[in-house]
Amino acid sequence: MNCLQLNAWYCVIVHWLGHSDVKLYVKVIGPVDESELQNALSALVSWANSWQLSLSIDKCCVLNIGKQVVLSQFYIQDLPLPTVCS
Repeated sequence: MNCLQLNAWYCVIVHWLGHSDVKLYVKVIGPVDESELQNALSALVSWANSWQLSLSIDKCCVLNIGKQVVLSQFYIQDLPLPTVCS
């Protein structure tokens, strides 16, 4: 596992799968965490742009794990991410 630091104040774990896939995990408990997740997504976009990497936004989604469901909408490059069940 490689680490990509997206935010010094919030723990973000990024898993590299092969050379092209990334999974970003953030525990969201409240509105501050939701904002931090959006900031992490924006930082990921900035990082990809600085390395001239493209993101397949159509393959990106939000997955709620656990009892608490996050109702906020998250975006990558102003495009809303769909929420999936599995």
